[in-house]
Amino acid sequence: MKYITIILFQLLSMAVCAQSGGSTCTQPMSELQFREFKTQISRQFNDQNKLSLAQNTLRNNCLLAIQVKEITQMFGNDDARLEFAKQAFKRTVDKNNFYEVYDAFSRFSVVFRLHDSIRAGMRQGGNFSDNDNNNTYPPYNQDTRFPNLNYPDYANYNGRKSCNFPIAESEFERLFSEMQNPSSPGQTTDMNRISSYCLSTAQAMKFATLIQQENIRFEFLRSTVSHVYDVDNYVAVNQLLTNQQYKNSIISLLTPGTTYNPPTNTNTGNCQVPDEEFKKILDRVRGASFDSEKMTTAQTIMKAKKCFTATQVRELVKLFSFSKSKMDMAKFSYDYTSDKDNYFVVADAFTFAGDKEELFRFIDSKH
Repeated sequence: MKYITIILFQLLSMAVCAQSGGSTCTQPMSELQFREFKTQISRQFNDQNKLSLAQNTLRNNCLLAIQVKEITQMFGNDDARLEFAKQAFKRTVDKNNFYEVYDAFSRFSVVFRLHDSIRAGMRQGGNFSDNDNNNTYPPYNQDTRFPNLNYPDYANYNGRKSCNFPIAESEFERLFSEMQNPSSPGQTTDMNRISSYCLSTAQAMKFATLIQQENIRFEFLRSTVSHVYDVDNYVAVNQLLTNQQYKNSIISLLTPGTTYNPPTNTNTGNCQVPDEEFKKILDRVRGASFDSEKMTTAQTIMKAKKCFTATQVRELVKLFSFSKSKMDMAKFSYDYTSDKDNYFVVADAFTFAGDKEELFRFIDSKH
């Protein structure tokens, strides 16, 4: 396998040297930008969303070959890795080092496909294709942005309706693109805005795939019921939920004569700090003058109360001024959090990508 890689590298180097016009990429992403890029990729719902985000990012950014390799390794299967690597080659600064990316694949047959695609693209002036020497390979997915689910068609729908007509597909595409952009506003704010539009069930499902946390995804789907065109199709959104209580709540919302009862968090039981009490805790910690005093106050309260949600911890961490204090507080609070499966939301309290990655590594070490 090693010798095959060397041969492919030699052929690739010859092709790169022979390519006319050179590369338009001369400056790769900075280390900070790249770390943020990796964080965004790691938080995507599935390979389809990872691929769509990566492709959008590549339009305005360039990478080193070793960076391409790191991103390629973040996909779950070789087909997705192939699609990304083909696109990334065009945006790679040091193409002569692209052989590094080959190590990211588990099957050599896919490496050959990538190699053939690169060579074909060079011969066609940069238009990369799998169709080389009359060999046709199946596409990864017709629309890689969305998971393979049953998306209801509203074309001939005649059932209950909560609004007049869903937004046009062109408007959906515009909004979805905005939501995918890593530099767009906060996810929760955007989703609140999206849920005010008249949507089809399929459109609501596709927006929901952008939300990583299941509790937030459920809240978006719940709030969208009152703005969905094909209400009787809406039970299909349960394909995006794993928590049975969430699924039951969606069904109850769609059943005439029933009322919505928020599902209880199965991890918390009776262990919780009520919202009103938590507001008082925030005020007390906020009133401390220095981070050291805030830390002592917050940790003392945590030891006494013991049962905070991940969202509450995030709000506490935000009260600290310095990254180190925030990190110390975030790590200390983990053992006093009732819904540890949601603990990654605490990363939103940090500004720098490096701090977020450190917290993610800490969380992984606890599992």
